[in-house]
Amino acid sequence: MLNIIMIATMTDNRTAPYAALPLRLAPLLGLWARIAAIALIPILLGAIATVHAHAGFFFTDPGGGWEFPGLWVVALLALALTGDGALAIRPTPTPGGAVIS
Repeated sequence: MLNIIMIATMTDNRTAPYAALPLRLAPLLGLWARIAAIALIPILLGAIATVHAHAGFFFTDPGGGWEFPGLWVVALLALALTGDGALAIRPTPTPGGAVIS
């Protein structure tokens, strides 16, 4: 999945927002939220490093700073560490077969 995102962002900027759509919907729907959160963190860090870092910290700065993507990185890290939650549709599986909640 990550290779598809990288190829889409390198080749055509119009398809890049749609390449990560399944990853963005997974935590919202409760489908393997931990895995999706861990997969989204490098994408956001790349966006901070390549697009938002030069504009400053605040997102209201011209060009958009890295405040809001940084907030999302922290929130996704918290989701990855705390788990899926009781209402997850499909909790993240573990190698032993047990479900982490």
